[in-house]
Amino acid sequence: MMSNRDRWRVYKQVSVVFLLAVVALTVVQKGSVNVRTPFALERQTRIATFQGSGAAEEDKSISRPPMKSFWKTGWHKQQPKAQFTTQENRITEESGLSTWDVTSSNCSANLNLSSQQWFNDLEDNFKQFMLYRHCRFFPMLLNHPEKCSGEIHLLMVIKSVATQHDRRDVIRKTWGKEQEVNGKRVKTLFLLGTPSSEAERANHQKLVEYEDYIYGDILQWDFLDSFFNLTLKETHFLKWFHTYCSGVRYVFKGDDDVFVSVENILEFLESSSHVKNLL
Repeated sequence: MMSNRDRWRVYKQVSVVFLLAVVALTVVQKGSVNVRTPFALERQTRIATFQGSGAAEEDKSISRPPMKSFWKTGWHKQQPKAQFTTQENRITEESGLSTWDVTSSNCSANLNLSSQQWFNDLEDNFKQFMLYRHCRFFPMLLNHPEKCSGEIHLLMVIKSVATQHDRRDVIRKTWGKEQEVNGKRVKTLFLLGTPSSEAERANHQKLVEYEDYIYGDILQWDFLDSFFNLTLKETHFLKWFHTYCSGVRYVFKGDDDVFVSVENILEFLESSSHVKNLL
């Protein structure tokens, strides 16, 4: 049997162990709070700093009115206008044009590039692009504004090149033939530049002119028809469309190496007639 002295010793040891356990738990709990708190404070500080910088940026920027009232209030007219070159400004500000107003390209090669070593190492087609990439607007060689006379429901616009007469001929006889479907007129145009090589210019240009004399459906501009000038073909057509085609409701733009179901296009447009700003 344990004596009173032994019992007291055991009780004392148990009490000490319990006390140490309580102290340890208290330290751990305080430590966990102290560890999390700096991260929380740091996160709040980052958020506050981000919001503050965002507010500062908004204060620096020009205040913007609500989108719906933007045009009604004339706010856009109060802002400074961007500066364009004389040529770009003429094209941008045009309104209600009835004719193509570019009669000459007035574009010369940027010969400063010829002295650059990297330029001399380029292939010929890249050199051609770099020399004339500053040229933006070109005169028309073949034009048919009558294609947009009256109410046109669908204008089929096909990108092509001078040498691909066979593709244009197939399109005219198949899906690209001009027609009227349920009272809706469908017209077709081909977009061309000039042949990219001297041999093609000597032979194919006359063929293109004769082809257009027969069919009257070619728009041609006086820039080289190359992969790098596809953007010119797009922008020139948009300008041409803005000038002549106020009565056209829809435009399909494609290439001469595709086959299109006009019936499906018309069906889709009919089912989407209630949709605004359809692209």
